[in-house]
Amino acid sequence: MIECSNLFIQCTIFPNEFKPKKLDGKTFGQLIIELENGVCNDETHLLIKKCKELNALRIRMVHKVTLKTSVKDIEKQAKSAKKMYDQAYKFFSEIREVYNISFGKYNADEMRELIRNF
Repeated sequence: MIECSNLFIQCTIFPNEFKPKKLDGKTFGQLIIELENGVCNDETHLLIKKCKELNALRIRMVHKVTLKTSVKDIEKQAKSAKKMYDQAYKFFSEIREVYNISFGKYNADEMRELIRNF
């Protein structure tokens, strides 16, 4: 999604150059911030909200797993995480479809290649 946002910005300001930040090695929280700093609409805000909820749960599960947590509690958290993930993926899919429409007959990979070769 971040790459689609970056590509949309590049297409909008073309022929000027846009240098997006590198995403390699970023944490989930850092990627959420990058998404917030990109092109946002109502669905993107919903995706960001759901990703923040999922990240908060992930942090609780991973960093506090050794605290007095029962298997039943971990199972409950995992089910909650799966539900959040499914909701976030739904928003992601909807946003991706909007980008695909915006990019016209080209998909994001083809657009990126066209810009790179121009």
